Amino acid sequence: MLTLLALLAFITGFSVHRGTNCSVVAAQQLVRRRDPTRLASFIAGAAAALAVTAPFVWSDPEAFKTAPNYGLTWAAAIGGAIYGIGVLINGACALGTFVRISEGRLGFLATIPGIAIGAHLSMTLKLASNRGEAAPAIMAEPNALAMAALISAAIIALAALITTAGRIGRTRLGPSSLLRASRWRPVMAMLVTGAAGGLAFAISASWAWPALVRRVSEALSGGAVEFPAPMLIGPAALFAGGFAASWLSGRFRVRARGWQQPLRSLLGGVIMGCSAALIPGGNDVMLLSALPSLAVSGVVAYVAMFAVLVPALAILGKWRVLPVP
Repeated sequence: MLTLLALLAFITGFSVHRGTNCSVVAAQQLVRRRDPTRLASFIAGAAAALAVTAPFVWSDPEAFKTAPNYGLTWAAAIGGAIYGIGVLINGACALGTFVRISEGRLGFLATIPGIAIGAHLSMTLKLASNRGEAAPAIMAEPNALAMAALISAAIIALAALITTAGRIGRTRLGPSSLLRASRWRPVMAMLVTGAAGGLAFAISASWAWPALVRRVSEALSGGAVEFPAPMLIGPAALFAGGFAASWLSGRFRVRARGWQQPLRSLLGGVIMGCSAALIPGGNDVMLLSALPSLAVSGVVAYVAMFAVLVPALAILGKWRVLPVP
């Protein structure tokens, strides 16, 4: 199972980099160009994750899990909104930060200690206690609602796949050319990311890199020093996939420009790390685990994040301040 997890994490890292999948970029395109393509690609990716993971969860619930559901709570709404502020300041969400680091943009490395500090603050303030009791998500069992959701998600993912395959066919790009392409279409990248990343989260909820950062922060704060294998293997494979994609496309270039981005990333990371305790998790968890599980708390948090990002970018765009890198 660890080998499968490593492969899925590698594929996720590769595809996220190829599509530059980032919530800030998606919101920015919606505001500046009235272009909902990336937002639509997130829907397709979440649908692919649901369609792929549900059969595994239902066939073997001991090995594959859905995200926990904390219901319709203020903690999820506030956590998602504050997380949106954090990614706005940082200039990238958890997925976007990973892409920028894998491209050699050193300023975004400051997001990592920022998330660690935020995680420490959340533990000090005991923010996680505000989430309430966890309950199984809708997709945890094959009831009528879950079956309807599975069929709907499969239709959405299949339609997106057919459309994307048709466009690739018209360009006559072979597998080698696709691997070396500097960019993939957002929908194509998110279909791959959703299928691979969603299944990886079903195997282990702790494989994403922010989870490792939070655990390191907990250990440094005197908590339990325990690092499960998925927590170590997942981030390593994810970044290996990202760096491989960056190298093959020729996009890797070490860049360190001034002090503004590190400062923004540090502050944004603190906010992201702190607010993630209320959700729980960052936008990677929301998109690839909570939404495909139809966990109400995750859906609320994800909507709240964009409810902050979109109007904030519109206002800041008029003022021409806080440009997104």
